[in-house]
Amino acid sequence: MRDIENGYGGSMPAAGAQPFIRYNAIKVHPGKGRDFRLAWDKYSKPVYDKLVADGVVVAWGLMTEDVKTTGNFTHIVWVVTSDLAGMDK
Repeated sequence: MRDIENGYGGSMPAAGAQPFIRYNAIKVHPGKGRDFRLAWDKYSKPVYDKLVADGVVVAWGLMTEDVKTTGNFTHIVWVVTSDLAGMDK
């Protein structure tokens, strides 16, 4: 896997916190990768950047497979919050 884009907050979770990470697999149809990236940059990236700026999200990233495996997905979005409750925000 290789990060295409990512964002990190300026502070670490508090001592004793149990960060939570969520992965979302996405399958982009062949030939639609450019359209996906344009839509991602226009709609999703600003939301994640704001969540990081507001301290809701600790870090996020958009990854792609360097070595293809099952073909069930082409991209993965990962999001880290300080705890599970952060995913509700």
